[in-house]
Amino acid sequence: MTADFEAIRQQAESSLATGKYADAERLFMQAAAIAETFDASDPRQTRMLSKLATTLSNQQKFTHAQEILERVVEIKTEQFGPDHIEVAHALNELAGLYYEQSLYRKAMPLCTKILNIYERNLGADHVDVATVSVNLAMLHHTQNEFSQAEQMYKRALDIRTAKLNGQHPDVINVLENYAALLLATGRMEEAEYLKTSVLGRVSGRLRSTMHDMPAFKPSA
Repeated sequence: MTADFEAIRQQAESSLATGKYADAERLFMQAAAIAETFDASDPRQTRMLSKLATTLSNQQKFTHAQEILERVVEIKTEQFGPDHIEVAHALNELAGLYYEQSLYRKAMPLCTKILNIYERNLGADHVDVATVSVNLAMLHHTQNEFSQAEQMYKRALDIRTAKLNGQHPDVINVLENYAALLLATGRMEEAEYLKTSVLGRVSGRLRSTMHDMPAFKPSA
């Protein structure tokens, strides 16, 4: 049975990689059905279901993909408990599917759950906490909820600047998104500081006044 599973899995992976989504869908369904006969703790079933959901999403079959990912969340919750990091990973896939469809209101509570799980398991200053904070910031930003978005951008920036160097792409990404938010809310001087700091061209005058700006006060 394991040999059959591996052969089908490899064919499915190849079909997915080459864009043969109908074939990949059929094969991942077969692989998931075989994996369901394995021990309940075997991770291959959820892996195949996640791959199946990706294949379905690539074909715009979002409703079916959502059902599959919800099943993955259920399985991992049963296996590990609701606060396990594996559940957060499954929730992240489901949130990503919602985001792909611009269903931001559905993605937001999932990202909040992910953030809480990461904080409990990894610590409040972990870089993965910063990543989820950015995701939440972007969800708020997209819906013009600027105050909530700013809070999340600032938190992500605090963590990433502490953990990574100032020129790291992940730091620059937050700075660019945060600058766009400041521009959208008419805070031109603060936005200009962020844009110039990304380019490494911050003047002494502007640097001397930056701590008076709300954007550069530490996050709560």
